[in-house]
Amino acid sequence: MKIMQLKYIFYLAIIMLLSSCAKENLDNFGKYYVYMSKDTASVTLRDTLFVVNNDTLDKEITLSRLGVSRSGWRETNPGIGVTLQTKASYVDSLVAIFNNTTIPTSAKSSLVLFVGNNAKLPSTCFSMDTVLNFELNKYTVPVNLKLKLKDIARLKGSVAYTVPVFLATTNSPSDTIKTTKRYCVLKIKPSFVIKKTDTVNP
Repeated sequence: MKIMQLKYIFYLAIIMLLSSCAKENLDNFGKYYVYMSKDTASVTLRDTLFVVNNDTLDKEITLSRLGVSRSGWRETNPGIGVTLQTKASYVDSLVAIFNNTTIPTSAKSSLVLFVGNNAKLPSTCFSMDTVLNFELNKYTVPVNLKLKLKDIARLKGSVAYTVPVFLATTNSPSDTIKTTKRYCVLKIKPSFVIKKTDTVNP
């Protein structure tokens, strides 16, 4: 008898799950979303930097770990454009929660713990394209964040730095930005290898 009841409960749960999925798909039918592909990403900079006469030589790298995606499938997916910004205030709000001693650590989100009380990477240390374009039938485009390693190496007093990338607008009326997925926080941990050299081009 108990086995029959358990089977009944199991089948009822499956039916309810399928019904909720069907309703969600029906509610979202015809809607398309643009969103940041990741909520967080991290990178450790282990690059070798050369120093000539106590001056670090310029070096720049491009990261492609961040991306913007679009949902849905269409027989012909038109090209669209999106704009990006960095919003320091977003990280400030997360750091404020992290440092709030009245909130227990167990009650703080994984994103708050990820950001911690790390410093924000100064805008002079990076650059990125503020406009990205999806080509026809493309579903993800990289952000291509450029890091200026010489300037990052000069920073002192913090183990890691954060860059909050914000998906600001889209020029397509049929593609709505998913509000819960419009931020991605990149954490950068400098761990450079410094070498002295006598030549300008080592």
